[in-house]
Amino acid sequence: MGSEAQDVASADRGGFLQSPPAVGFAPSDFRLLAEALPHMVWVCRPDGTLDYINSRGLGYFGANLRHSINLFPSGPVAHPDDRERSRAAWEHALRVQEALSIEARLQRSDGAFRWHLIRAQPVRDDAGRLVKWMGTSTNVHSVKEGNELSAFLLELSADFAPALEKARADHALAASEQRLRLAQAVAQIGAWELKPDAESIHFSPESYELFGLAGDAPVNLYQQWLSLIDPRDRHAVRDLIEQCNVSGTAEAEYRYRHPTRGLRWIHCRAGRVDDSAPQLIVGISLDVTQRRTAEEALKDVNQRKDEFLAMLAHELRNPLAPIRNAAQILRAHSTEEPELEWARTVIERQTQHLVRLVDGLLDASRIVRGKIVLKKSTMELSELVQHAVDTSQPLIRSRRHHLHVTLPPGSLTIEGDLTRLAQAVANLLNNAAKYTDEGGQIWLDVSTDTRDVVLRVRDTGPGIAPTLLPHVFDLFTQAERPLDRAQGGLGVGLTLVKMLIEMHGGTVEARNASPELVRESSAESAACHDAAAGHDASVGHGAEFIIRLPVRTARATQSTSARPGVTQAKSAMPAGDRPMRILVVDDNVDAADSIALLLGMDGFEARSVHGSLAALDTVGSFKPDVVLLDIGLPVLDGYEVAQQLRVRLCEQPIRIIALSGYGQQADREKAARAGFDDYLVKPVEPTALTEFLRSLH
Repeated sequence: MGSEAQDVASADRGGFLQSPPAVGFAPSDFRLLAEALPHMVWVCRPDGTLDYINSRGLGYFGANLRHSINLFPSGPVAHPDDRERSRAAWEHALRVQEALSIEARLQRSDGAFRWHLIRAQPVRDDAGRLVKWMGTSTNVHSVKEGNELSAFLLELSADFAPALEKARADHALAASEQRLRLAQAVAQIGAWELKPDAESIHFSPESYELFGLAGDAPVNLYQQWLSLIDPRDRHAVRDLIEQCNVSGTAEAEYRYRHPTRGLRWIHCRAGRVDDSAPQLIVGISLDVTQRRTAEEALKDVNQRKDEFLAMLAHELRNPLAPIRNAAQILRAHSTEEPELEWARTVIERQTQHLVRLVDGLLDASRIVRGKIVLKKSTMELSELVQHAVDTSQPLIRSRRHHLHVTLPPGSLTIEGDLTRLAQAVANLLNNAAKYTDEGGQIWLDVSTDTRDVVLRVRDTGPGIAPTLLPHVFDLFTQAERPLDRAQGGLGVGLTLVKMLIEMHGGTVEARNASPELVRESSAESAACHDAAAGHDASVGHGAEFIIRLPVRTARATQSTSARPGVTQAKSAMPAGDRPMRILVVDDNVDAADSIALLLGMDGFEARSVHGSLAALDTVGSFKPDVVLLDIGLPVLDGYEVAQQLRVRLCEQPIRIIALSGYGQQADREKAARAGFDDYLVKPVEPTALTEFLRSLH
């Protein structure tokens, strides 16, 4: 740089000629680009004031530059014949903020004038505001004389603006990648590229950190990473690759043995790069150990809850059986004492209520765990309704409600488990009876459409609170009840309804009935029921539950003579006319003795023992036709006793019946494998037990 140029550089305002402006990329990159081009490169402020010029421009103008800062490069540095024209062109460009392109003669530091092609491009920020003018001045003096080399330089000058935009775009891309890398580091998300055919993998720095591996390790990274995946889950990686090949994307979770942090759970998502050769799969990985640990803890809590419910039901059933038996004995020895009759009735009624609570609790637990097995058959819709109504009638009558049932004309069959479907409908009827004031109205309307059977249960109760309505089918959810707890229950009835209906491929919904619908139904009922004539329209609008079941074509059901795994016992019918001998085995003394006493009163020859060893000692002398055997016995459990009885009495016709508080399907299957012929769940209704035993003849 000449001495004059140095003077200009030292005298400029604040050193603007020495500091490249911020134009969207790093100053060092701009300086490198500006100094490399064979042109004058300059930057003006939005008003046209010179803000920067490269060394080539400083060397060309020298000291003349200090008098041409404004509206550069017009003014004194321009030829007198070109000054007004160049100034007018600049002022127009500044006014409309459009690109400038003119030719003018510019004075060199030695006083000579040379033709230059002057170009200026407006530079805007992200909001579209003008922030700079980027310009070049290219010596075209030789072009005027037809010099081809200068023409090439002219073309190169025209390409400067696109090159600048490309540099700016590259910088923006680099900044975006940097932000992405920062986000991955904060979220601990590792990126990777896998080439399955070459058995090679490339990790991002975050992946090295995630998997606890060193980037400079001399071993094969793919083999090292694969060896630390838990052997139980290595198939997950193979499945991930196969799924990517099939559908393009995949995700998987696997256990990984981190070198320093122990066993971790890793979740990954991957996709295949379609145009890559050889095959390339890219993906990300994330440590989800905390989530998996929480999920396992919830599963453990849920399992413990189910085990507790099963044990609770078993422990509750044990005392219920002798209480029910004692009430039955009191019934058989009925007296004229009204106090005793009242006490017996209370015992029977409350025992039955406890049985319903325990059964509902167990059913909910079984369905949640998938332990309920439906025994489907083809049934008449009227049969289903009759079973449900028969079940609910005692409660409906006790509260003096009026039940109105409407069935479609003709015969209609559906497929399902009659017991479970009747249980679902009966639960809705019981729910209506409990939450409707005494003397209310309940409707069970059955209809059909093109695809479904529709059962509607409505009542004149208070309806369902809006806050409760979305959760009415949740387990243990109940409406707010008064202190007298008149409605009772554990909050499992509606949960059972939803689960049982969905197991049959149907749906159930709850809503509050409209007042018009309730008034119309009440008016229709008045014609047939005097009590309905005085129905007060001021009562609650009531709740409405709607069950939809798919209409299925009736199919013939296959009859099975025996359950799989059960050996058919020989006939238990005793020889001659002697009464059937029943041996009752239960470590609950009250339960065993009360059952034996009841059976003796019903004409059986019954004996009770209270332990497994006593049972094995008694069968030889007593020679029972039927053994009612409790499973939860001390010393030897019921399964072991049954197996020994089969061995000892292999030539004797005997029927072994499980009598247990455990009622799950797994318990029944285990009993069948041990040699039991039938399975009864405590507490057994005495009348039902007697009828069952008589059916064995």
